[in-house]
Amino acid sequence: MNLDEFQLQQPVVYKTLQNCLLHNHLSHCYLFSANDNIDLLSYGLFFAQSILCDNPIDGFACQKCPTCQRVLSNNYGDLIVLNGKESTIKISDIDNLQKQFDKTALEIKGTKIFIINDCEKLTLKAANSLLKFIEEPTGQTIGIFLTHSIESVIPTIISRCQNITFRPISKDYLYSFLYKENYREVMCHLASSLTSTTQDAKKIADDLCFTNSYLLFENFISSFLDNDLQSIVQIQNEFAKIKKNDDKQLRITLGYFLEIAMLFCQDVISNYQSKDEDYQFYLAKARSNNVSGKDLLVVFSKCKDSLSKNCNGLLVIDRMLYLLYEVIL
Repeated sequence: MNLDEFQLQQPVVYKTLQNCLLHNHLSHCYLFSANDNIDLLSYGLFFAQSILCDNPIDGFACQKCPTCQRVLSNNYGDLIVLNGKESTIKISDIDNLQKQFDKTALEIKGTKIFIINDCEKLTLKAANSLLKFIEEPTGQTIGIFLTHSIESVIPTIISRCQNITFRPISKDYLYSFLYKENYREVMCHLASSLTSTTQDAKKIADDLCFTNSYLLFENFISSFLDNDLQSIVQIQNEFAKIKKNDDKQLRITLGYFLEIAMLFCQDVISNYQSKDEDYQFYLAKARSNNVSGKDLLVVFSKCKDSLSKNCNGLLVIDRMLYLLYEVIL
């Protein structure tokens, strides 16, 4: 967890938790909620570190002391993590949690913390059993519930927690993050449009399949906008070469190609102005062309939908080419 990034990405959450920590106004239960692209478990563990840290900095964990390191490695005696992402959380899991927390604290700090990741995966019996526990906690006990589907969490748990909502990271922030890392401007624009975390944005920008997909698209759109039908045959041949080497690579590359094509169409429609000279040239050329950006967006969207339904990659390409012919002719 990078504290500076935390403050920039989630300023409201940062300030709320900092106030709790600095003034020792800790609730007995917290509910962290967010969309699917935010790693709530890392935030939950960081908050646990901050509560227990030997040398906190402005209220938050130093992440260097022995206690912080033990929390991060799940080797702290009074911390239990139940992960609903791995399996449904059953009443037996809650019974074991209660039995352990009914005992005297193992650590000198005396504070016991449990984290329940994907807490919507609690069975009804487990949730009801947990309610009794959080209503009458033993000693210094703090619960941290994490969910990417707050509408699926039972209302009685929501009402007993301090609710902390994490907002999606803005595209502008991701763009700036990648730009500072010296990625090509168009890659910053495209990669930041495909995710909402810095980790995934960097992973996409570094992905060779993504880079190759953009180069394929660049070569394709350059000829396609000249109404060169050969461009359609050429892209088919390029994907066929990838298929010969690795079918999985074909699907990944084709997926990126369609995502890039859809973003390009949206940029044409919205009159996006790129700082990348080549990409801006293609945008300008597309706007002066008789081919409709909306028509192309429909083509690529249909093909992306087919690919997501596990259709054969080459068949998706064939369909794309057929639909593109209809747009041109």
